Order: sequence, then structure tokens, then C-alpha cells
Amino acid sequence: MLTVMNKCMLEKIRLLDNVCFNRGDNYRSIGNLTELSSNNPDGCFVIMHEDEIAGYIFSRKLGSVGFIGPLGVKPALQGKSFGKTIIQASCDTLIKVGCKSIGLEVLPERGNNIGLYQKMGFIPTFSTITYRKKTNYEPTKCDKVVNGKDADINTILSFDRAFSNEHNGYSLFKDIESAISHKDSSIFFYEEKRILVGFLCYSPLTNPFVWGAFLRDYSQKKIFEILFSYIEKSNQDKKLKIRINSRYKKTLSIIDNSFEVERSILRMMLTDYEGEYMLMDNKSFVASSWVG
Repeated sequence: MLTVMNKCMLEKIRLLDNVCFNRGDNYRSIGNLTELSSNNPDGCFVIMHEDEIAGYIFSRKLGSVGFIGPLGVKPALQGKSFGKTIIQASCDTLIKVGCKSIGLEVLPERGNNIGLYQKMGFIPTFSTITYRKKTNYEPTKCDKVVNGKDADINTILSFDRAFSNEHNGYSLFKDIESAISHKDSSIFFYEEKRILVGFLCYSPLTNPFVWGAFLRDYSQKKIFEILFSYIEKSNQDKKLKIRINSRYKKTLSIIDNSFEVERSILRMMLTDYEGEYMLMDNKSFVASSWVG
């Protein structure tokens, strides 16, 4: 039986997730799962079998962009269409709310999962590359940096509208708003002539990676290094990583020798819902906030 996820299920989902992904002692927290389910609650499902949760799926809506995952099915019940059922339910929900792009990410060594996604109409696209920071940038004090937690919400909305216009409806506002609300997150914007033109964020409750975006036609490498130094200063005890869709060539060119590649993940898009993600863009800086 398919049903919409609720908070009472999160502890059992947490335990099942640990089994599905062999996390050992590195369990997801209830706070993390609560946050993952808050973005698009109507698109997060569980499937029941003999009164137990057999599988689960989370989904996110970022303006016109939809993303599904994490998802898992109890190992003993794999191959019985449970995964297909919950994936289809989330995709249908994202289509219903107007998403033009629907994607997911999968570890390349999980061949069975890739096969399932292909059967459901997902096609491989660009990879997502995870970079690990090796050495710190020199701390930089800059009067153009604005702490996102002190920024005016209307100014942030103006930035997101401009970003969304440049990226075919892709919106980061919900994730920005969520990061601002959490005491353990760090978010910094860069300002030019009283206009916010880019930001970087680290919000470990939801996403243990640095993420962010800049508007086009600004000095992105300079802005990136300044903002990253602020993130580093605020998280000196953290091993910072950043994840980048390899379609964003400009973003890749900004990543310098202070980073090293940790791993690559396959990104797949639903056929007919590839949206702008199948187009090359050499001007954009987008560090994905998709994965939880």
C-alpha cells in the first residue's frame, strides 16, 4: 500500500535507510529527514508491506525543477516493483505541481538501480562531481559580503527571481529560507551596488556540502573565493566539500588546486522532463543543493 509520508514514520525510515545504504554508525538524523520531507511533503511516500515500511522516497521542488531522492527499498523486497511504485508516485506529484525538469542521482556502481531508472524512462546525463577542500583560502574581509541571516528577505527574493529568470524557472528560495532558519547553517551573499549577486551556504542538517549560485556576468572566481573563505571561517572544524553538475563548465573552471576530486555520481533525467539541464551553459555558477 502506497501512502504519503508523515513524521511518525521517520524513525522507521531512518533505520531502513541505514540498512539500504550500509551506513554503519552514520545514521541520518531525524532532523535531517524532517528537513528533507518539508520541501515537498505531498511528494514524499512510503510503501507498506505486511504492516511494515518496505520502501521510502523523498522529493524536492525547486521552482520548475524537481528532484527525487533519497529513496530505498528493503533489500529482501527488492525486485517486487516497490521501487517503481514509489518513484512513479513522486514523479507524478512533481509533474502535477509544474516541474519542467525531473532528475535523480545514483552511484555508478549501483547497476541494478540504474537499470530500474532506465526502464522508467530516466536517461544518463552529466555527472555530479564531489570536490573535497584540501587547503584553506586566506581569510578575506570584504564589505560586500552580507550574512544571509541578516539580509532583507525582499532582497533575497529579488536575487532568486533574477537567478530563476536566468535558469528557466530553477528557484533556490525554499532552500535559502530553510538555511537561514537553522542555527547551525552558514550563508553569505555577495553584494554589488546594493544588489545581491550570489551566495554560498553550508547547512549540514540538510546537506553536508557547500552549495550556492551566482548571477551571470560578475567576477565569479573572485566572489567564490571570498565567500568560501567566509564559510571556512565559520566552519573551521568541518571538512568542507562541494558538489557540481559537470554541465556547468564555468563552475568547474573556478575550482582550483585547493580542491581535489572525491567521487563522481551519475545524474539521470526523466525523458521529456530534461528541461534546461540537457543544454550546455558556459556562464552559470551553480553548486547543487539537490542531494540531502
